[in-house]
Amino acid sequence: MNEPVAVTSNIDRTLGNTIRERRKQIGYLLKDVASRVGISLSHLSQIERGASSPSIRDLMKISDVLELDMSNFFGSIKGQSHDNPAFYTRIEDHGLLSFGEGITKVMLNSQSPDLLRTYLMIIEPNGHSGAKILTHSGFESGLVLQGCLHLQVGGQDCILREGDSFSFPSETPHRYSNGSSQVTRVVWANVDTP
Repeated sequence: MNEPVAVTSNIDRTLGNTIRERRKQIGYLLKDVASRVGISLSHLSQIERGASSPSIRDLMKISDVLELDMSNFFGSIKGQSHDNPAFYTRIEDHGLLSFGEGITKVMLNSQSPDLLRTYLMIIEPNGHSGAKILTHSGFESGLVLQGCLHLQVGGQDCILREGDSFSFPSETPHRYSNGSSQVTRVVWANVDTP
């Protein structure tokens, strides 16, 4: 009897995570998105944490504000099932989040936890994190699996190649891109600080 509640909660967390990641990726604060969507700051915060489900109308408005196709939301929850053990995710069930800047995030977490999010970042040639410099709470680290990653953190600039890794506080202004002619793949983890 309790299983459907767990499923809904898992879907809500995955959906909220998708919204939060896109909001941070384009540099919007919670209050920016909430005011543009026409919902309260606390309601949007609850949606991002998976504590509340958005209406279809609100989800459509959120997708417009975040310049994100609605299919990204539903792709991120594809394969969610109450009979899957919570500690793993099959490759066909990984959620996808695509950005117009040539970046696809493959969500690797099985439970979409609030504090730790792990992705396979696929960055197409000339793909980039966007025009805005990113800053948000937390900590990030990653490992370049293929290609090269141009990473700018604070006043430092570097090109990372296959096997190179990185870590930095997310509050430090940062951006990334792939200026090469090859696809870049990076395992990337974000840890939120409470």
